[in-house]
Amino acid sequence: MNANSKKLYGNGRWEASRIMLPEHPEQYLQLMERDRIKATGLKPERPPASRDELQLMHDYVLLPMARTIAEKNRHLLEEKGRTLKPLFVKATNICLANMQLDIEQIAITLKRLNITVYPSESVDGVAFYAYTCRGHEGAFAITREYVRTSIGTMIARYIDGVFSVNEA
Repeated sequence: MNANSKKLYGNGRWEASRIMLPEHPEQYLQLMERDRIKATGLKPERPPASRDELQLMHDYVLLPMARTIAEKNRHLLEEKGRTLKPLFVKATNICLANMQLDIEQIAITLKRLNITVYPSESVDGVAFYAYTCRGHEGAFAITREYVRTSIGTMIARYIDGVFSVNEA
């Protein structure tokens, strides 16, 4: 190629166009990583799940459990003839709807991040869950005590959400 040419080598873009779209740096980094792997023969390093991703996975596992417990409590409320029963049932229904929205949102987020969580085994009150995240395989364990405390905290957070919206 001529040294005075305005074209860059290999990609056919003109040197005068200096614009870089958001997807260009990502593609460039992917190409550089691919070339580094070819040159060294090493497999690409995939970082394990971040703290936020692990939190999403925990919520993905625990939130359906919390929803089931809230539904059982709503059925118990409906059976008893109390004066404020309609208020409690309506507040519980709002909490359940918010929980369902969050469950769906977490599932969408995990799918977008290409994270899969699946139950592995349960031994002596400890449930093990395996996951794949960006090709990295990992696992985490959840004890009964952790489930109880976390679910109680989750339900309390949803109840606070119902009443903080009405207070504002």
